[in-house]
Amino acid sequence: DLDEGDTVDVNEGDRTGDSFVTKHVDASTMTDELGEWILKMHIFNEENLCNDDKMVKFYTGFSSFKKLRAVYTYVSKDIVHGSQAALTLFQQFIMVLLKLRLNLSDQDIAYRFGIHQSIVSRNFRKWIDVMYCRLKPLILWPEREILMQTMPVVFKNTFKKCTVIIDCFEVFCERPSSLKARAQTWSNYKHHNTVKFLIGITPQCVVSFISKGWGGVVVLLMCTLQKIVGF
Repeated sequence: DLDEGDTVDVNEGDRTGDSFVTKHVDASTMTDELGEWILKMHIFNEENLCNDDKMVKFYTGFSSFKKLRAVYTYVSKDIVHGSQAALTLFQQFIMVLLKLRLNLSDQDIAYRFGIHQSIVSRNFRKWIDVMYCRLKPLILWPEREILMQTMPVVFKNTFKKCTVIIDCFEVFCERPSSLKARAQTWSNYKHHNTVKFLIGITPQCVVSFISKGWGGVVVLLMCTLQKIVGF
């Protein structure tokens, strides 16, 4: 029995004797466990976001984790996930939303997730195509009767016949290597290469229309008038 303050010398002993048991540790198992630990410690995982709607709102734009999870479940069904992927499907989805919401650079996102920049670019292209195909059918032009029935009071009093609120917006793009494409995307207003879109929302604040992209050189008025004809 040892009392407080006693010291004990521990001899290493004979490594070939019964005092030591040699354990074989599988290197791949250690790697897997380390990877799982890193994912659990990462800020952008489900465990950290599920109870923090404020953080969800800031990083993704969704008002709650429940809504974020619902869209993720709907979109991720068509995503192919390799067994050696550096991130989980959920983290890949969050990564895409970070870029869309905060306009972070690929290198910034790569540092945040501890991955190579090329992985960010590759995953973004993969997800954005699937998100377009899955979410585009949700953008619907509602019937006028439905609009009138659900019209907000402020619109009923002031803009009774309002069907859609339109706006043109520009998104910065990389400088194209082609001189023709460079000229087509140059915006004198933004002093940058951009792509322009016409978006329409209902008085109920629901996106009901979005056009294809236009080069930044197109005048907003021209873009608006031509798209209105297509309505």
